[in-house]
Amino acid sequence: MPNDVKLEGIRNYLAWSRKALLLLKAHKLEGFVNGKSAEPENKSGDDWKTWDATNSLVAAWLLSSMSPTIAGSVDTITSAAGIWDAVSKMYSGAGNVMLLAETEDRISDMK
Repeated sequence: MPNDVKLEGIRNYLAWSRKALLLLKAHKLEGFVNGKSAEPENKSGDDWKTWDATNSLVAAWLLSSMSPTIAGSVDTITSAAGIWDAVSKMYSGAGNVMLLAETEDRISDMK
């Protein structure tokens, strides 16, 4: 199911992440972004092949739910959890340098 909210940055990160997480939970795939579905150590086993295929599906879905610019900044990250963490650090606002810069720009524009 597509996420009709495309991540465009700080302004809509909260709406995007909430909708993405709800959709992933609906398909019982949230473990791939919250780290609870850990990569099996034995990369030659069937468990790893299943994990890898599902991780790839979730990662591709996440990338398709982002603007091309944002997706391009995280498309080299191979795990869905890694993509989720990177985007969260960039746009969630928690200790976020980008949020500070945007706030400073808004203040400057108000002057």
